[in-house]
Amino acid sequence: MKGIIFDRIKSLLTDKYYVSVDEITKNVIYDDLDLDSLTLLEISVVLEKEFNLSIPDGLIFSDMSIEASINKILNNNVNET
Repeated sequence: MKGIIFDRIKSLLTDKYYVSVDEITKNVIYDDLDLDSLTLLEISVVLEKEFNLSIPDGLIFSDMSIEASINKILNNNVNET
């Protein structure tokens, strides 16, 4: 699931936000890609809808890496009842 979510984030970043594919790695920090909190919110909404995930506001921050955000999202959804 991690790989699928990473691929979707990567696709969103390149297609909608015009981030160079070469810049996108699992360890890159969102801030380093010049993404703001609104962009992260939009990405969260897409992931919620496409993968039936719960991503509350404030779960993902711009100072996180893509991998850290994916781990946090998945951990949040494992703990949901």
